[in-house]
Amino acid sequence: RERGQKVSALNAQFRDSDARLKALGRDERSTVALLERLRRLMQQSAKPPPRPGKPGKPGTPPANDAKVPLGPLNLPLNGSVLAGFGGTMPDGHRSQGLLIAGSAGAQVHAVAAGRVAYADWLKGYGLLLILDHGGGWMTLYAFNDSLLKNVGDSVRAGEAISTGGSSGGQGRTALYFELRRNGQPQDPRTWLKR
Repeated sequence: RERGQKVSALNAQFRDSDARLKALGRDERSTVALLERLRRLMQQSAKPPPRPGKPGKPGTPPANDAKVPLGPLNLPLNGSVLAGFGGTMPDGHRSQGLLIAGSAGAQVHAVAAGRVAYADWLKGYGLLLILDHGGGWMTLYAFNDSLLKNVGDSVRAGEAISTGGSSGGQGRTALYFELRRNGQPQDPRTWLKR
């Protein structure tokens, strides 16, 4: 009987936890569909995003992807990495980017030149800004307190695009950053300056 009570309590706890994860979490299919829609719209647009200069020697991206418009990247926010690519996020989901600690109101910077493809609230991401860098490459900046750019704005590498916050159901101030190519998440650490 005691074992049965414990199993019932564990099952109830699991159901509560699962419901909480679903309520707070991201719907990956919706995110991929949004990114694909944005990618198609950005390709149809006549105005190409600004192109950064040639990548420098330190932290040069992998040679097998020479057509990538991104050079070596700085972190978009100065802070320690709380969850790396493939790690566990505070809401229990697997990270497809980097969760970077920061202070409320700290400026978040574009890691490369591009154009704002999305700037709005999205479930599980809070205030989200997505930059299109051309060639199927996009970067996502989530959990922001405020967005400093609007859809269609061109931005330079290093330009402030948002301020750090805790939107999206996070318990602490942090930035969630993703690098995607053709909608597929890429490990940003491969592209970071060393």
